[in-house]
Amino acid sequence: MTTELVLVRIGVPAGTAAAAVWPLLCAQPALQQLAGARLYQPTRGFFEPTEWLYCGETSVPIGEVSLPPEQLPLRKLERYPFRAEINPSGRPLLGSTLPIQLVTLTVLPPLVERFEAWYAEHAELLCRAPGAVGARRYWQDGLPRRYATLYYYTSEEGVERYLTSEARAQAAASRLPFDPWLVDQHHTYYRDVTPAPA
Repeated sequence: MTTELVLVRIGVPAGTAAAAVWPLLCAQPALQQLAGARLYQPTRGFFEPTEWLYCGETSVPIGEVSLPPEQLPLRKLERYPFRAEINPSGRPLLGSTLPIQLVTLTVLPPLVERFEAWYAEHAELLCRAPGAVGARRYWQDGLPRRYATLYYYTSEEGVERYLTSEARAQAAASRLPFDPWLVDQHHTYYRDVTPAPA
């Protein structure tokens, strides 16, 4: 059976502690079988600091997620089949405490296959940039095609080194020919706020 990434976006009131959010998520039967589950808070990018991300992988169907709307409004739940891992550092990625960037986008025909070939090379380049560690890539088959990629970084300082690197600037420039066929693009950097086990 295919492994899938499960992304759960939730609204978290400002000032809420991660220790108050984590048990509510862990109590969800639909989420209890996720491997490498972590809780993240945005640090920069598309989403606001109060839209947190809970994610992990599963190879079995999951049921409905029913969070208390007055505490944690459910914004969105998405699933993406696993595509590939790029891990030049050899460090554990899924389930690690490393900062991440989540990139999601949709590619329109007729450039889907050309984009896929370019995207694999693009991700490999970014994973070797200063401050970067590796990435896990996912996609939803069909047309148009939806992608999700988790990029991992050494630390918050590593994110800053990556953002100012020449490799990132070159990769961004090489994407320009595909821009007319890329829609619904979002990218956000996150810090891990998963509480340590008691």
